[in-house]
Amino acid sequence: MNEKGKYNMKAFSKMVGIQPGTIRAWERRYSFLKPQRNSLGHRLYSDLDVEQMKWIQNQLDVGITIGQAIELLGNEHQTSLYNPKIADEFSSVQTMLHETMNELMRFRIHTAERIFQPFLHHFIDDDFRWTYFSKLEELINLKLMGENSHKVQKEFVLSFFSRKIHQVSNLFLIQTPFPKVLVICNEEYIDELHLSAIFLHLRKHQFEVVVVEAGYSVRDVELLIKETEASVLIMSLGSQIINKKSLTLVRQLQVLSGITIAVVTSNIRLSKQPEGLLKNVQLIRHNKRDTENWMKALILNK
Repeated sequence: MNEKGKYNMKAFSKMVGIQPGTIRAWERRYSFLKPQRNSLGHRLYSDLDVEQMKWIQNQLDVGITIGQAIELLGNEHQTSLYNPKIADEFSSVQTMLHETMNELMRFRIHTAERIFQPFLHHFIDDDFRWTYFSKLEELINLKLMGENSHKVQKEFVLSFFSRKIHQVSNLFLIQTPFPKVLVICNEEYIDELHLSAIFLHLRKHQFEVVVVEAGYSVRDVELLIKETEASVLIMSLGSQIINKKSLTLVRQLQVLSGITIAVVTSNIRLSKQPEGLLKNVQLIRHNKRDTENWMKALILNK
């Protein structure tokens, strides 16, 4: 692939089908394109730039946000991600999620199983897992959080996907003596999905995970930590609104010695520690970067 800059903005815009103003805005915000400049300072784009931008546009066409597409493009396997074959495969997965969700909303479990099962292996793949979960979260927000949906539908859909995630996690045999992780779920549907993503990530990296529901007292959690011999505690704080009971529980538990505590949230607006939490409590938002950075630190300190 020739990486020499040779297309000006007008030609590049026409080739990729995106307006010049949008291209400039994405360059400033995401820094994923770094065009060369001619003697007059005008941008010159390469064939590689064209290929990358066309791949980005394909992802937008199947419902992925620009931020998610940039994150995929920027990972260590980027040379394969904008391969047309991979793009087509990813598009198929988006369609599968829509079709599976539609069948589950009608409680057609056998049809949903038939549609979803051939794609189950995708959740093992590090490159795509977080985008899949983001898309799934988007669909749940769209289809299950409206006034026309019922609690039983929400529970049915989340139960299906949680069960599938656990099927994948059981493929990872625990072979190394990594610390045990105690995960305390919240009752929120989106947060449960978020924790499922982290659970799968932990299992793939050889952590033994014990998952329990929310609603325990401080004394109960201390007993759970002792009985499970957990050295890591992960708690959900909620998605749109921080759960006050969970936050209070974390504040009480953060003084315990010998336990690493992380709090997770799908609330993208939460950019800093909630009030009252110590610096040693790690905040993990629902994205690949936060989770993988925390995971690396956890492995180094095991």
